[in-house]
Amino acid sequence: MDKPMLHAKLKALSLHFLYSLALVGIAALLVQHWYPDWLFWLDGGLQVMQLIVPIDLVLGPLLMFVVFNPTKSFKEKSLDVGVVLVLQWAALGYGLWQAHAQRPLAVYFSGRELSSCPKTLYTKTNSLEPTHPVLNIQVLNPKADHTKKIMHLIWTYGVGECVLSQDMVPAIQDLEKFKKNDAVTRKNLPTSLQKPQAGQVAAVYQGRYGRVALIFNDQTLEVLERHYLK
Repeated sequence: MDKPMLHAKLKALSLHFLYSLALVGIAALLVQHWYPDWLFWLDGGLQVMQLIVPIDLVLGPLLMFVVFNPTKSFKEKSLDVGVVLVLQWAALGYGLWQAHAQRPLAVYFSGRELSSCPKTLYTKTNSLEPTHPVLNIQVLNPKADHTKKIMHLIWTYGVGECVLSQDMVPAIQDLEKFKKNDAVTRKNLPTSLQKPQAGQVAAVYQGRYGRVALIFNDQTLEVLERHYLK
């Protein structure tokens, strides 16, 4: 490969890398919006980015380096570049579609631990999707009996109560549920987190890819600390 050819290919690679970097940046913003805070690390946001980044920042520019040839006609070069872009957009679109389809729509406290309820479960059970921000922690309304609805979900769909969005209330309305669980939760945490602190309450969030101990303000449920567990 002569120097002019190498120079042209490297220029094409560099321009395509900058273009890909912008795409990945936009994708990262979308994924972080769908998977805010600890959900990014524990419920699929990171895994989606691990799929997108190698394809868009590595494979895309390398393919451009391989196929670009300045001696070809404009039509031929356009076809080569178009094929690379189509492949890149297809991979990016698939990754973002997966992220959007599986994103958590609510965080629910069962009385033992926190977990998320992904969009797929609402679709599977034909349940109404919640409209509140995903990190606005919910609990089942303590003033109603939900046994029949829960049993129906379990027997019909194999899904728990997290999809009962119309039966949920903000967890701040049932702070006692958090406070009762605090001592039990701390027993299973690292030694440094086991001692109760005034004005704080602890709960463990169980995600698809790991766990995090969350320390909340016991009045507002504002997250004060995050401790990712092994």
